[in-house]
Amino acid sequence: SDPVAMTDRTTLAKIAKTAMASKSVSFDRDHLADLCVRAVTSVAEPRDAGHYVELDNIQIIKKQGGSMEDTQLLEGIIVDKEKVHSGMPPVVNDARIALLDAALEIKKTEIDAKIEINDPTQLNAFLQEEENMLRKMVETVKKSGATAVFCQKGIDDLAQHFL
Repeated sequence: SDPVAMTDRTTLAKIAKTAMASKSVSFDRDHLADLCVRAVTSVAEPRDAGHYVELDNIQIIKKQGGSMEDTQLLEGIIVDKEKVHSGMPPVVNDARIALLDAALEIKKTEIDAKIEINDPTQLNAFLQEEENMLRKMVETVKKSGATAVFCQKGIDDLAQHFL
């Protein structure tokens, strides 16, 4: 085999088309070959006398619907999750992202304790305090300037509303 320069996109595209020859993509091979070359060259790292490509740095995500012509290369990160609240925007451009590994919800205590409430105002005060705790958590996130929040754990319904 002959070495191919990363700048020789024509030869790289021919190699990609050859690799796709046995696949059922003959009608859209040029478009897909271009995407493959762009993906590989964007993650290629110079090493020794050549380049190294970590294939795990290229992810292929299949979506139903559309045609092969709709296939596109997205540089960056794809977070394929549903919005937790219908009022949230479907797209956030130039996002300031908060990554949380803690829940935005009130933890239930692990100790087996009972709270005795004898008066409806005590119940209201208890519920109000839980709401205030959630508000403080959400305010901390908001003060960070985050416009997109990704939480590894749960987000309480009320916290979703405050966000």
